[in-house]
Parts: sequence; C-alpha cells; structure tokens
Amino acid sequence: LKYKIGRIPRMMDFVKYDSRDPFQYIEYSKSYHQYLLKTDKDYKSSLNDNDRVLLSFFSKETNNSKRIEESIVLKELLLNHEISLDDIKMKISNIYGFELNNKSIKSIINNLNFNFITEVKNGRSLTVQQSYGYKNIKIEEDKIKLDKTLKESIENKEFFNFLIDSTQYSIFKFNSKFKKNRFFDGFQLYRKYSRKDVFRILNWDKNQVGLNVGGYMKHPKGFNCPIFVNYHKSDKISDTTKYEDKFLNQSEFQWMSKSNRTLESPDVLSIKNSTNTKMRIPLFIKKNNDEGDNFYYMGDVFPIENSFKQKIMAGKSVVQLVFKMNYEVEQSLYNYITDMN
Repeated sequence: LKYKIGRIPRMMDFVKYDSRDPFQYIEYSKSYHQYLLKTDKDYKSSLNDNDRVLLSFFSKETNNSKRIEESIVLKELLLNHEISLDDIKMKISNIYGFELNNKSIKSIINNLNFNFITEVKNGRSLTVQQSYGYKNIKIEEDKIKLDKTLKESIENKEFFNFLIDSTQYSIFKFNSKFKKNRFFDGFQLYRKYSRKDVFRILNWDKNQVGLNVGGYMKHPKGFNCPIFVNYHKSDKISDTTKYEDKFLNQSEFQWMSKSNRTLESPDVLSIKNSTNTKMRIPLFIKKNNDEGDNFYYMGDVFPIENSFKQKIMAGKSVVQLVFKMNYEVEQSLYNYITDMN
C-alpha cells in the first residue's frame, strides 16, 4: 500500500514537537522524500525519477532557510500559482523590513529555475537548468507564475505535499533565526553560511568554484567582494597561503590579499576604493577547518585607508591592510574564534 503524506511525519512535525532538525535528513539524502525511500522499506512513492531529482534540488538548494525570498515566492506559487511583483515586494517589506530591488527579483527567478547552481556533466560545468531543462517559473505582465516543469510536477499530490512541507520548514527556520536589528542586506549577524549561500544571497548569477574563490572574490561588476577567512590555519598548508589574518581587537581585523599582489593590483585597488565605489565587503570567518564548509557572518567591513602595506610572504608579494568592522564582535564569539584550543 502507498503511504499518504499525512501518515508519515512531515518536516514540520519535527518542528512542532521540538525534535531534531529535519534538515539533517536532507543533508544526508538530498530530500526528506529520498530519506524515507532509503530508510523505510514500507514506503512506496508515486514520484518518477525526474520529480525526485527536482524535489531534491528544491529541498536542498532553495529551501535551506538561508535566503527567505525564494521560499516565500515558492510558497505563494504552490498555493496560488502566481503572485504579482508588487505583492511579493510588499510581503517582504512588511514582514522583514527590507526592499526587493530589480537585481534581487532577477536573482529569485534565476535561482528558482536553477540557473545559479552548477554541476559537472561530461567534463563540463553546467547549470542545473542547462543539464535538466527545467522551466519552473516565469515573469509575465509583472507577475511571477508557474512554468511548465513545476506546474506539471505539482499535479502529483505527493510531490506537492513534500515540496510545500519543505518550503514551510525553510520559512519557519529562517524566521526563528531572524533578528531585524542584526540583519544586514540578506545576512543574519553571526549565522553560518557556506560560500554557495553567500554568492546566492549577494545575487551572483552563478555559484563560483571554491578553488577560484580562495579567500575572496570580487563581483565582475564590482557590486561586492565577500571575504572568507579560516582563522586558525593548518600547519600542513603551504607557506604561501599562511596569511596573517587576525583580529587586532573586537572592532578591527588585519587581513592579507592573495599572493602575487601589489598596492597597484586591480583587486587591491577595488578594496581600497570600496568606500567611494560603494562595493560591499561582507566578512565571513570560521575558527578552523574542523567546522566544515560554513562561516560565521561577522558583518560588513571597511578598509582603513592608511593601513595598506605591501609585504613579502614566503617569497611572494602580498598586501596587508586593516578592516574596520561595522559591528563590534560580541565577546563570546570573539573569544571562541581567537582561542587556539
């Protein structure tokens, strides 16, 4: 006999009864649906392979609770099949107190059609949309509407139930972490984000390869330059990557550019001029690699103009500078990150 969604625990049931975080099942199996298939021999599914894959992408990539916009739009589309741009802007503004601009709207459409995330297929890096041809949502006459792929998939009640459950979980989890006075243009102060989360929230068109990012990457159009710091570096890494990044105090952070940079290098100049150009520089730090792929958002930073110094590290030219934090680091997290243990 096939289960009905109501006969098995939903993700929101784990929330209701204050049980374990159900997103752990998604991290393990890509979707809660896939987890049930793996662990419950009595569970029978009516989803075809295409719908299972689509549900996995929505569950893991869209509804991970790190960015609210996509989940809000997705919920509206699942329940009403369309929402006007004015209505979604009003809803976001009324609930969360920030305004959706055109870049964010474009990013939402891009992300829900899976043009942001990439995968390697036949030796080539392709967007998921290119790999699978998904057409999930579209804009027509100032309205966001369901497109062919998602419209057909939600005709299956089982698919719909799993997806709406995942979406409701994502919204609940975001809201539980949301503090308006500590929310800065998409990021909750001291919440943890992966590099992929960061580029998505910053409205990049595509996710970036980690090796290309290194410790930072400037947006092609200079909109932002996220910085990622592994505070306590392993002794096993090469001398050319043992950057002397450290807090000088709770309001200032000493930082080094990538190697083979001078005071005249384009990325260094972009950072130096960021106050004038309004290029955003959000800082993300993890204590060490034992913490995995996620970094604490420490706030946005601003370069102190007279702090730029060209130095030699392991025979390579680097630039050292000091950033001023826009938000003094709270004592407990400061102690945790700087502690050598």
